[in-house]
Amino acid sequence: MAAPHKLEELKGALEALQEIGSIGDIEAENGIIHHVSMGTRTLGRLTAERLDANDAEALFDFYAEGLSEKARRLFAPYPLFHTPPHSADELARRIEDWKKEDDWTAMNLVKDKRIIGFALLKRFRTEQVTSGIAVRDAFHRMGLGSLLQHIIIGQARLLDLERFHVKVVSDNMASIRLHEKCGFKCTRILPPMYEEILEYLGECDRKNGNEPVDRQNVEMVIELNVKSETTKSFTIEDFDEAFGAGKGEVSALCGKLIKSLNFEYCDCSQETRETILLDALRKCDSAELSVSGPHRLDDWRRGWGEILQEFHALGGNVKALVPKDLHGGRPLRYKGDYIMPISSSFEHDFAMVFRHWLYKKYFHNFKNIYEFGCGTGQNLAVMAELFPDKRLFGLDWVPESQELLSSLSRMYGWPIEGIRFDAFNPDYTLDILPESLVYTSCALEQLGSAYENFLGYLLAKRPSLCVNVECLAEYYDENKLFDYAALKYHRKRNYLDGFLTRLREMEREKAIEIVATRRTGFGSLYHEGYMYVIWKIL
Repeated sequence: MAAPHKLEELKGALEALQEIGSIGDIEAENGIIHHVSMGTRTLGRLTAERLDANDAEALFDFYAEGLSEKARRLFAPYPLFHTPPHSADELARRIEDWKKEDDWTAMNLVKDKRIIGFALLKRFRTEQVTSGIAVRDAFHRMGLGSLLQHIIIGQARLLDLERFHVKVVSDNMASIRLHEKCGFKCTRILPPMYEEILEYLGECDRKNGNEPVDRQNVEMVIELNVKSETTKSFTIEDFDEAFGAGKGEVSALCGKLIKSLNFEYCDCSQETRETILLDALRKCDSAELSVSGPHRLDDWRRGWGEILQEFHALGGNVKALVPKDLHGGRPLRYKGDYIMPISSSFEHDFAMVFRHWLYKKYFHNFKNIYEFGCGTGQNLAVMAELFPDKRLFGLDWVPESQELLSSLSRMYGWPIEGIRFDAFNPDYTLDILPESLVYTSCALEQLGSAYENFLGYLLAKRPSLCVNVECLAEYYDENKLFDYAALKYHRKRNYLDGFLTRLREMEREKAIEIVATRRTGFGSLYHEGYMYVIWKIL
């Protein structure tokens, strides 16, 4: 018989979900949930029923007709759906065979005798307990994934499990956020044992006319009644050190923002570190990485065009401006090693704190700000909120960027002007106003070693200050494996090469003065884009 207090805890957890109106009976036997009845706010009466061989026909319909090909690829738990069953009879035999084992349970979510969701917990008598959930495509965005996972969490508590895990593809942000809300934390990137799904998703990218996204399989773990002693968190002092700020400076400029965000993380294991380094080196030896340069104009048009459409579809929500490559659910670089963030928005949040510190410290004295390579305008949106009285100019070679900035200006009343500008072939008829600051962020990296034309343009137009937040290859030490992998990736992508060295030469020639430059020690999985150099023309 199941512990009554644990069933009450499950009932309370389910009743707290926004979609749930009421919870009826919860039936369990020998620690296994067999039935849950519930009333929902939008779908009416639902039940969760333990899987039986008699459900094979309805479950086959759910899998074969209710899920898209992509959903089936992402959800293929052994032995039921890996390999895919060809008939309900075959699925029934698999269920009967699986019933001979006693370390799994699965639940169908049923509406009007039709399965609309499925969840399982398996290998629960081992150290590698895992779960999986799937929702019929027509019932997405109704809170059913969270409902199913909460039932599985309740099941795990009934079995007195300390923890279990799920496997998620790193850019499946909907799944990552769902699991985070349920209490899961990203713990490690998995070794390359599930390459088939990553190759399939890469092929989907190519079919849609996009560059394949860098993806990994990530493990997310929920601890049940066990508090992790290994969780760390960025402190104000860590930000001071990363930015090269004076004591108390980050606290004064960004303290309230930092307190509102989650900067918890765990150190990656040696096994995960080796997996990441091996993956990075293999990528560099393959042909799958795109190379920066003027030939990629159409790629950028397509990418910013997709964000433009999403921006309007979301009613002008500035969250849509975040580029798609800034996704969570994977390790990050920090102080010469890899960390696994708890929050999927960790890198985005770090970048936001960094921007606030940088802008408040260096930008406030200038009337005009020119961001070259402004892309979606996400940085200009932050500036517009911080400095409502400044004139902001966003320059990019992609016309979709100007459309985004025009929409931002119109919707929010911000003084932002979009200008078409090709840094490979600068337009010298475009002047820079007096008392102006020039800013780039992950933009010059696309120039590779062809930055001299743009540098010559800046020297001719003489802005008051130049601030470049870029991946500066000079800071990597290729005698250290951690840096060597990043530098090899940097060179494979043909990112910015020799820029800081050239600025130092110009400083020795008394043409410019370097005000500040630093490697923050923080970066994404493969390289570090949060280094900076700040300089002025003499």
